[in-house]
Amino acid sequence: MNAAGPLAGVRVLVTRPAAQAAGMRERLLAAGAEPRLLPLLRIAPPADPEAAARLLRESRGAAFWLFTSANAVQAAARLGPEHWPQTLIAIGAGTAAALARLGYTALAPEGADSETLLAWPRLQAVEGQELLIVTGEGGRDLLAKTLAERGARVRVARCYRREPVRHAPEAVATALAEVDIALLTSGETLEQLLALTPEAERTRLLALPLVVPSARVVELARRLGFQAALLVPDAVSDAAYLACLLRWRQESTL
Repeated sequence: MNAAGPLAGVRVLVTRPAAQAAGMRERLLAAGAEPRLLPLLRIAPPADPEAAARLLRESRGAAFWLFTSANAVQAAARLGPEHWPQTLIAIGAGTAAALARLGYTALAPEGADSETLLAWPRLQAVEGQELLIVTGEGGRDLLAKTLAERGARVRVARCYRREPVRHAPEAVATALAEVDIALLTSGETLEQLLALTPEAERTRLLALPLVVPSARVVELARRLGFQAALLVPDAVSDAAYLACLLRWRQESTL
């Protein structure tokens, strides 16, 4: 650990799936922070992998594919790695980076949620276009519903599942007692953390500063009773989350 780094002594709860937490952990350590890993979800194959793979194959001629997360990119690459269309759209910098690692250049408008994407000029005139949304099971249907209302022929390939990770109540209580701020990448992880927190520790959790992916999750956190600072990074990526932490640390020491 770099004890002299800009986040020296800051204890950070990282809730990303275990397989995806290494990059954030290394960035935090390099900045002098003390990461505490508590994965709240795991990424699993979809309930019907063959159906998802078939939909990817059948949609190769679509005007574009729209990926909702880095998990969607990685899952699609496992299920149908060949002959993707020329135009790919990504929600968030992390999703675009996942596509870049596969050799694809994606259109990635600023913002990290469906509402921002739907306001993007490129998606206003889609009448008659065939498009594929590549996502996970159980996600929001706002994109598909809105684009269909605009006249697009929308198909949805649900290429992975998010499964909750169970933790013993005492493990969650210990984790909360050992951190100063938590990083969450979805409303689902926020609700999962609240559900796992023992009743006696709820007050501590609700007073914990959070970094969350979007204004929509800020609204959810307030409805759930979170009272401390709720911070939104410029993008859903490790680099943007770290930058958000650095701003928070600077502002909290002024």
